[in-house]
Amino acid sequence: MRRVDAFGQTLVEEPGRVRQLLDSLIEVLDKFLKGVTLDAGRAQTGPSLPRIARQVGQRMGLAVDALDELTVAAYMHQLARDEFSIPSVVDVTPQTDKTVLLEQVRIPIHWLVHLDIPVQADRVLAHLYERVDGEGFPEGLTGDEIPIAARILSAVIAFQRVAGDRIPDDKVEIAAAFRRLVDVRGRLFDPRVLNTFLEVLEKGLLLGEIEVDLDKVLIVDPDADFVESLANQLLTRQVRVLRAPTHAKARELIRGYQPELVVSEVHLPDGDPLTFLTRDPAGGAVPVGMYVTSEQSQTTMGQALEKGAEDYVLKIVGEKVLLAKVERILERVAAARSSRARGAQGGVAGGLSEMSLSDIIQILATSGKTARIGLTRGQDSGSIWLRDGNIVHAELGDIEGEEAFYGLIPWADGEFQIDTGAISPLETIDAGYESLILEGLRRLDEARADTFDEAG
Repeated sequence: MRRVDAFGQTLVEEPGRVRQLLDSLIEVLDKFLKGVTLDAGRAQTGPSLPRIARQVGQRMGLAVDALDELTVAAYMHQLARDEFSIPSVVDVTPQTDKTVLLEQVRIPIHWLVHLDIPVQADRVLAHLYERVDGEGFPEGLTGDEIPIAARILSAVIAFQRVAGDRIPDDKVEIAAAFRRLVDVRGRLFDPRVLNTFLEVLEKGLLLGEIEVDLDKVLIVDPDADFVESLANQLLTRQVRVLRAPTHAKARELIRGYQPELVVSEVHLPDGDPLTFLTRDPAGGAVPVGMYVTSEQSQTTMGQALEKGAEDYVLKIVGEKVLLAKVERILERVAAARSSRARGAQGGVAGGLSEMSLSDIIQILATSGKTARIGLTRGQDSGSIWLRDGNIVHAELGDIEGEEAFYGLIPWADGEFQIDTGAISPLETIDAGYESLILEGLRRLDEARADTFDEAG
């Protein structure tokens, strides 16, 4: 590490000696902060902000120098905040006097100059009010232009602020405070930082899952580069990402977190990933499964789809296609969840222009529902019945059975009403829902082609 004395001369210090100096300094700062907190009549019941910030940095893989910068900056900011009530980035409004705020930010930076600490913590403190969308200050940096340590510390400070100027250790309080940050992720905060921050709170405080109203996607793959790349893309969406390199770790996360979607490699070193689609005797819900692989095997694809996989994708299709497929699946999962919630209140209704009939059928079928889908379009009306996820009957006017289904499936407008638990009066259909939908769409394409030919 390179240091310069007051006369501009380079000082050469042994790395071990510098390490001892920093460790001693951090220990002194920690004890001093506890003393200041006690003197102010605020006993520290939860973990300290600097320790949480450092754990987030460690989990995100920051180098030792960057971790030291983050840690020292966190202590200096905390001491200044306790003395001068410095706001966080979530407190900044268009009416905030940024000149005054920047003067407050410079207070801990001045302290650092006088302490002659061998880390560049000042660059962390200087960027605490930048936002990932570029609307922050003083430089209007965006995304990764903002030092990672500043992105981490900004999020932890904001969390402490919205939690009542402390780091709580209660699960309900943590969830309530963290939702405030989630609401502005991608604008104020880096989604990757928030995802890691939440993991630190859960594991460091031994609280288990903290529910923050985000769909959870579990990526299971021993290829760390693939996992990291896909996770970074997913975190720009409103999802929470979990990671597992093995079958055993994936099972543990499925039981503990019940993810809405598992995106898994077909080949894992310690188990069959297709078992993710069966109920675990040890507990946990059955998630929706999507498989990604480099193997072009029709046999494996057939086995996955037969077991109930939502999709089977080759990695060579690229991240853009993969992300689009994941988003589509999560939309169906959300619609199914909404349907279940409203169904408990007597059914769900909506417009076919908002949700296609084929999507409605797929949601009910894959969740094994018994229900009636009532359909109206102008003067026309019809119904489709499912039992345990299988289509068993359809009516369209005086028409019944498959022909009635084929008459309804093209409807792109009109209204639908789902009555969960409704029992069909007849059983006129025994074909699978997928083949019925495909045949209905094939007939629709033929009808369009005939219309086009006649027009030509």
